[in-house]
Amino acid sequence: MMKKIIDGIEYKVWKLPHPLLIHWILNPGLVINELILGQRIPKQTLVISGGLPDPESSLIECKVCESLHPGTLWSGKAMFGHYNGIFCPTCEAKIPQLLNIFSIIILAITVPLWKPVQMIYGERVKQRSLAKLRDAKNAAAIEGVIRNSFVKMGMNFGLLMGVFYIVIFSMENGPSLGTIVKGVVAGAAAGVLFGIGMKLFASAFNKGKKPS
Repeated sequence: MMKKIIDGIEYKVWKLPHPLLIHWILNPGLVINELILGQRIPKQTLVISGGLPDPESSLIECKVCESLHPGTLWSGKAMFGHYNGIFCPTCEAKIPQLLNIFSIIILAITVPLWKPVQMIYGERVKQRSLAKLRDAKNAAAIEGVIRNSFVKMGMNFGLLMGVFYIVIFSMENGPSLGTIVKGVVAGAAAGVLFGIGMKLFASAFNKGKKPS
């Protein structure tokens, strides 16, 4: 894994084929985050060596103006709503981003629906995203962001799996209140396990304390 030294602090360069980024691309539950909530992540992130993959430990680099921005700018309330992509708050250039493979498929199929909207409102959405970045608080003012993100991720995955289980159970036994209840319970269990699993998976990358 590539490394960079910035202001005396060592950062790891996270990019494909990093396991967490591969997970982002392949997890169907994250379609909700991308297409409905408007969450985006960059293709490359600088994470403090030995730190967790959270906003407080990361920097986002703009390849155009070479500015470095704290990951906290895209956390909290500023985490969502970036339907037109993520942009550098300094030069307003678009930062290369990752997209979930299932999101790509859905977007490709629905181009006639969303492309005209993007042409009309794209600049407005961009400026709204930049406004969120400018209003975002620094890392010290954001507490529990990564915990909340795992909770939301688990809820989104549980919702998707709940619908999936309801459809499967209905196909097997016919639609009924019982199949709906079973589907909801199974989806909730899947969401809880997924959220806990992602938290543990991310924690596995914490190999030491952050440099002081």
